[in-house]
Parts: sequence; structure tokens; C-alpha cells
Amino acid sequence: MSVRALRPMTVGDILDQSFSIYRRNFITLVGIVAVVHVPLLVLQIAGGLLFGAQLTNRTGASAFNQTQSIATLAGIVSFGLSVLVAGLASIFESSALSVVVSERLLGNSVNLRQAYGRALRHWRALLVMIFIVGGAVIFLMLVIFIPMAVLLVVAGALFGATGSGSYAGALIPALVTCMICVALPIVFIGSYGVSVRLLFAPQAIVLENMGGIDGLRRSWRLVRGSFWRVLGISLVLSILIA
Repeated sequence: MSVRALRPMTVGDILDQSFSIYRRNFITLVGIVAVVHVPLLVLQIAGGLLFGAQLTNRTGASAFNQTQSIATLAGIVSFGLSVLVAGLASIFESSALSVVVSERLLGNSVNLRQAYGRALRHWRALLVMIFIVGGAVIFLMLVIFIPMAVLLVVAGALFGATGSGSYAGALIPALVTCMICVALPIVFIGSYGVSVRLLFAPQAIVLENMGGIDGLRRSWRLVRGSFWRVLGISLVLSILIA
């Protein structure tokens, strides 16, 4: 094998391969995405219409009647449910897509049912992966925000004990704003950094028949030494997709 064949793929190589695979498997790839997103889109539209219709029907500052309240609540619940399901379904969607791409690169072809069938066979491992990643993000948020909350409670108690209520009324909101401006970027950068390192976990689970924890470890090892390259390519592809 030549040295040229072993060189890392550039962004151009990745885009070229992606568009080539997309052209040759258009119906299958679009079908995989549509299976997830079309029902979710209908649910989101229904929730938005229910919620928006009740806001439109309000007259002045009058309160919602019982029917409007139920319809509004149903709209909010349906929209929130669609967002939750979308997050879970996207993992299985990306897993099914990886099956199609993998088999195509090996010279084989699979249909929509076969792709989702392989992805769904690993649903336990994928759910374990989702819970671990979600738990890590929640833990990061708690590590950041709990000390902030404790600091604010202590500051409020100290101001109250010294009788400086007017100062507390002016200073504490400013302190909260400053903390949020510092904490949110830390949470975002930390979460995104972890997501880059775990980017290939679903593919490792489905394509290499790994468990949830092993898939996360495999992704972490794959990205090791190439973090900034993977980050840059994923950002470029995200921008193009958007």
C-alpha cells in the first residue's frame, strides 16, 4: 500500500466521499432521515398550532378558560415531547446512516429496513451511551452551578445580616449576571469538547458490536491525538449542513 493511500483524509476528501455516497444512496438516506423527522415535524407543528391558537384567541388581559388551558398545555407537552424524542431518535438515525455508509464503502448495499434493523439491535448499548453522556453533562452543570447558588445564598444572608438590603437588591442581580456569563461558556465549551471526543461512539457500538461503555472508550481513543482536526472538520460540516 502506498504512502499516499495512508494519508489522512482532508475536508475535501470527506466532502467528495460524502456527496458520492449521497448520490448513490439518495432514496435510502433520505428515507432514514424522513422516518424520524417527518412524524416529529407533524408533532411539533401540531403543538405550535395548539399553543399559538390559544394565544391568538385571548382578548386583552383575560385569563385562559379551562378549554384554552387544556389546549395550551397539550401544545406545550406535545412540543416538549417531540424535542425529547428527537434527541433520542437522532442517535438511532445516525447509527442507521453509519450502517449505510459503512456497507457502501465495503461495496455492499442495504435498504432502510436493514439499516434500522442493525441499529435497533444495539438499542440497549445506545441507551446506556445516551444516559452516560447525559449524566456527564448534568454533572458538569451541577459542578458549575451549585457553587454559584451557594455563593448567592451566602451573599444574600450576609447582606441581610448587615442590614444592607438596598445594596443586595442592586449587587446580587449583577453578580448573577456575571456568573451566568462565565458559567454558560464553560458548560458549553466543556460539553462540546466531550461531544467531540465521543462523536464516534454510536458508530463504534453499531459497526463494531460494542457495548455502551466500550463504544464511548473506543470513540475517545479514536479522537485522541486528532481532537482539533476532528473539531474543525465537524464544525465545517455542521456549518454546511445548517
